[in-house]
Amino acid sequence: MCMCPSFSASSAMMWKTSADYDAFAKFGSARYLSTFSLLASNYQQLHLHEDGSVDTESELGRSAVEAFLESLAETAEALGLRSANRAHRANFSINYRAIFPDESRNYKFDVLVASLEQHSEIWVNGDKFELDAETLTSAQTVAWWWTELCMSLSSWNSSDSQQVALAMKLVSLDTAWAAFEYSYISDLINIETRPRQLVLTAINEEQKLTNLETMYGHQAVSLIPEYIGTQRSLVQSISHLNSVANNLGKGRDDLSVEILWDAMKTMQIYDASEKKGCRSGLGPAMRNLCIDVTDSFLAMRRYLREVSTRLHHVDPQLCNNAGLVDRLVDWEKSWELCKIYVQDKNILIGICAFAESIRL
Repeated sequence: MCMCPSFSASSAMMWKTSADYDAFAKFGSARYLSTFSLLASNYQQLHLHEDGSVDTESELGRSAVEAFLESLAETAEALGLRSANRAHRANFSINYRAIFPDESRNYKFDVLVASLEQHSEIWVNGDKFELDAETLTSAQTVAWWWTELCMSLSSWNSSDSQQVALAMKLVSLDTAWAAFEYSYISDLINIETRPRQLVLTAINEEQKLTNLETMYGHQAVSLIPEYIGTQRSLVQSISHLNSVANNLGKGRDDLSVEILWDAMKTMQIYDASEKKGCRSGLGPAMRNLCIDVTDSFLAMRRYLREVSTRLHHVDPQLCNNAGLVDRLVDWEKSWELCKIYVQDKNILIGICAFAESIRL
């Protein structure tokens, strides 16, 4: 169990200014009684389990906690209590800066829950990530002061001494909260960067392809070794993304670039035969299957170009990105069929022979 942190600063240091402290010292029981009483009343609205712990699981429990956290910040502000330094928020990622836009207390429900549950591991895309030891220690400190605060409010009697003690606990909780928030959110940012790196790798490979196509033209570029290698790397990146994010399909990671090349060759054979008025043995259905392969590849490329300008919007749990998953589902389905019916020469020959026999 976490030991109570020592509170060595003088009482006056708890307030923003000496005037705030003087006002509290002189008029504490009279001026601020209603402020403390309102906080105690808000505490009574929390939903408690049989063991006395606060309910954070149910919808009603969450709503009550969120309202109480707002009242905590409002109480501290009304009392003129000093707020912990939160300059660290300026270094958060753009997503978290939207959640924490300034240096106000801004107590968030999810931060409280993380401090109370104290899970040392977070799972993202099936991978386990460990939280920093400092984060877990900070969580214990927040949980300790949270419990102390709740105990004081549950036995509130409005005495002057209890008002001072409660003010001290509000400041101590705020200090511990700010330290935990910094460590915990920093851990989350580092963890979330890794799955987004999978998308970024594919984006970079797609950009290389686009640059080479612009430089050499779509016809000539297919003969450039660098283009062939980059195309292979991009397909490998897409295949890796598919294995991680495609929760609606099979999540295969063995669909190689050769499927794309064979589909393109098959289309060329069909088109050349049709142009000459000859029968290639390949029916329109086979050509359409090959078109699905190239179309799904182009759709993935378009998605990567679009998301390159808003990578911070990509959910780290990649399966939560509907646009990505939809394209991967189409990609996997069409490439899997091509692997079966086009890449396997025996099956392809059999299908062509069957189609020819029907024509005859």
